Amino acid sequence: MRWALLGPLEAVHLNAPGGMDDYFTRYRATFDGFCPDGTCLDDLLTPQTRAALQEYCLAETPLSKAKARRDDALAALRA
Repeated sequence: MRWALLGPLEAVHLNAPGGMDDYFTRYRATFDGFCPDGTCLDDLLTPQTRAALQEYCLAETPLSKAKARRDDALAALRA
């Protein structure tokens, strides 16, 4: 149901305790498995890019507030 409320990048950002950068760090091996031979996640999404995405995601809303907003919206959707 969260797809009714969030886009894919916001879902990624909210699906790891530390946000988007944490998500890509936690699931790095999975993403490396999708990369063509001889490349890895860092070749496609550099640490600097991940840091910039994380900063952008946190610029307006702290992670805890964004997660609370998502949870409240999901609860309202179920009601």
